[in-house]
Amino acid sequence: GTDAFLHEKVCEDPFVYMRERDIQFMYPKRKRIATESCSEGLWEATEEYRKQKGIIPVNNASNSKFGWNADLSLTIFHGFIGLGNLNFFRSKQYMEYAQFLNEDGRIYVNRWSDQTIYVLATAMFLPEKQTQAMPSTLQFAHHAKPAYIEQLQNFVESVL
Repeated sequence: GTDAFLHEKVCEDPFVYMRERDIQFMYPKRKRIATESCSEGLWEATEEYRKQKGIIPVNNASNSKFGWNADLSLTIFHGFIGLGNLNFFRSKQYMEYAQFLNEDGRIYVNRWSDQTIYVLATAMFLPEKQTQAMPSTLQFAHHAKPAYIEQLQNFVESVL
């Protein structure tokens, strides 16, 4: 089963919405991670990778809400759903970064979250305008079933 539910009818295709606005990644909301130890070493590993490759983060501006700094490794795209352009996630730059983290090994020891890695990768490789929060028309809830799901489940159980 799932633990994420849309609460409203989706009136537009979210991928068309992204394409029309040149958005590479959409997320419900950003928040600080609950357990900082799950991010231990991620900033250092990412900085090591970035320096080895000579990468200057796209979001390097100090006035940006997504500016390049160590707090990014303590941030997640919360909501257990994200919509991304597969061209970005299959790109050489993203795949090399993911491979570096995999070979580093701490991703398994410290339980680095994919949601935190997405924050770092999008800040490193994408302009801020290409990483956006989902519009209100695409909101959903995690662990909270909308009433119509509960009603449908009750109906199915009554028929069986």
